[in-house]
Amino acid sequence: MPTFPESLIAQLAGLVGEANVITGGESLETLSKDFYWYSPILKEQLQDKRGDLAIRPGTVEELRAAIVLCHEARVPIVPRGAGTGNYGQCIPLFGGVVMDLTRLDRILEITTDGVLRSEPGVRLGVVEPAARQVGWELRCKPSTWVKSTLAGFLCGGSGGIGSVTWGGLAAPGTVKSVTLLTIEAEPRLV
Repeated sequence: MPTFPESLIAQLAGLVGEANVITGGESLETLSKDFYWYSPILKEQLQDKRGDLAIRPGTVEELRAAIVLCHEARVPIVPRGAGTGNYGQCIPLFGGVVMDLTRLDRILEITTDGVLRSEPGVRLGVVEPAARQVGWELRCKPSTWVKSTLAGFLCGGSGGIGSVTWGGLAAPGTVKSVTLLTIEAEPRLV
C-alpha cells in the first residue's frame, strides 16, 4: 500500500481542526472497527484492517471539502457513524480516511406530522426524546438505539424494536426521503 500523503493530514487538520484529526493509537483503532468480531469469519478477514487516519467534520461544508481533498489525493474514504453494526460496514479495507460523522448531529426539524429532518450523525437516543416532545416516537429502531446514529442505522440496519408492529426500514413511510452527498471530484447533494 502506498504511503499516506503527509500533506493531506495537514490539509485536513486545517479544515476540521487538529482536535478532529486522529492519526493513530487506540482512538484510530476504535474508529476503524465495529462489532464485526461477533462473526468468526469476519473476525479473521477484518481484524488487521484500519484507517490511516480519521477525521470528524462538523459541517456539511467541511465534509464536502474533505471529500474533495481525499479525491484529489486518491485516498479511500470510509464513512462511519457510531460503529454499532456487526458486519464490518465501517471498516476501511484499504486504509485511507475514516470519516466519523458523529459531529454532524443536528436535528433540523421534527414536523407536527412526524417527519424528522436531521444531519447524518444524530444519535437515535437524542431523536427519540425530541420526537416524544412533539407527540411522536421512532417506529423502528435498533437495539443499540441509544448510541446508534441515524445514517448508520439507515445504511447498516434493516429493522429492530418496533419492526413487528410497523415493519423495518423498507416499510412504506419509514423513510420518506434521503439527501446524499456524493463522493466524487465535485461532491453533489442528491
